[in-house]
Amino acid sequence: QGIRRPPSAMDCCFSFLRGRKAHIILVPGADCKPFAGDVRRAKALGWSYVEVKVPPEKGHLIDDRRAHFVHVADLLKAEVELALAKYPRRPIFWLGRNNGGGHLAFAVAEGLQGDAFVLVGAVPSISEFRRSSSYEPALKFRKRLQDQLGVASLKGIPELSVTDVCTSLRRTPGLQPGRWHVQNGSKDPWIDETQAAARQAYAEVGIAEVVVADDHAMEAEATMDARWAWLRQQALGRRR
Repeated sequence: QGIRRPPSAMDCCFSFLRGRKAHIILVPGADCKPFAGDVRRAKALGWSYVEVKVPPEKGHLIDDRRAHFVHVADLLKAEVELALAKYPRRPIFWLGRNNGGGHLAFAVAEGLQGDAFVLVGAVPSISEFRRSSSYEPALKFRKRLQDQLGVASLKGIPELSVTDVCTSLRRTPGLQPGRWHVQNGSKDPWIDETQAAARQAYAEVGIAEVVVADDHAMEAEATMDARWAWLRQQALGRRR
């Protein structure tokens, strides 16, 4: 997961100072909502940043989902190459919100590199949510699937688990828990009772899930302050 750079004399002498700034790559949810509060905080710290443009999901609601995630993972890997070329002395941090957190976790399992990873409001198991949740988005998904492909197609929803956050974390080789920060909202209707089992994945891989008083957007000032406090610690080379 970590970025491997050739050491130099400057690296040895000024590692602390270099660690004070970072490059952060922001991966949005399906609504493509801008990261206004996070960008404001990055600018205040003098960090460089990029808001990734994630293409919309197309095709078969189940069969084409993994291919879409692979495509987005390739786009994210390209962002690493751009960052290393432009900011070779800055650590690369990632922040994925909602479905963007799912894309980020999947991409790391597929070999994406980075120095710290933040997931905010990311549904641990979108497959279980869509299969059994009574929240409106899940009901709409099942109706759309049934209308397009028939009632038998509902049995295929568990196949979406290949892109679940919990699945991605469990299959990430050499996952380093100290590089991960998971932040979810106590008032997020997407992370409902259907997520109880999937949330155990965080403990299984050694990641602490931080629950804050927020909703799915995860944009309360206190919420953003908390995750940026963690990010600043990472930039300074301190562990949680």
